[in-house]
Amino acid sequence: NYTSVELGHDTELAGHALASFWIVVSAADFAIHAYLSEILPDGHSLYVTEGSLRALHRYETEPPRNYRTPAVFHPCTRGHASGATPSQPHLFRFSLLPISWTFRAGSRIRLSLEGADADHFQRIPTSGPLRIEVMRGGGHASHIVLPLRAV
Repeated sequence: NYTSVELGHDTELAGHALASFWIVVSAADFAIHAYLSEILPDGHSLYVTEGSLRALHRYETEPPRNYRTPAVFHPCTRGHASGATPSQPHLFRFSLLPISWTFRAGSRIRLSLEGADADHFQRIPTSGPLRIEVMRGGGHASHIVLPLRAV
């Protein structure tokens, strides 16, 4: 989990958040799930949006001419499928689902990363240990871009 400082004023998130994570993993294929939440001053958490990406489908390209999106486009075809090299850093860029949400003054924004989501997706890999390291500095700094504006 990564949690911001308290917001000094109401702040609107509108559109796609863009996640860029440099990841070192112990398997050739896995899934990364990102969740954005609002943490209220009393500590309660409110779900805002989410996104996920399977390592096998991390290849990015421009969308087809008849498909326009401001989000990162992954064709997810067999021809573009490629496993990650275990123990080597790889860049995983993906968009979270678009949203319009107003974070209230005094709240904090939290990004949570997971290697599985038992309620919605089959675990990848389906068994065995999985170690995911998110890199945070130097030439492999992970980050998220939030389309925010003060309201």
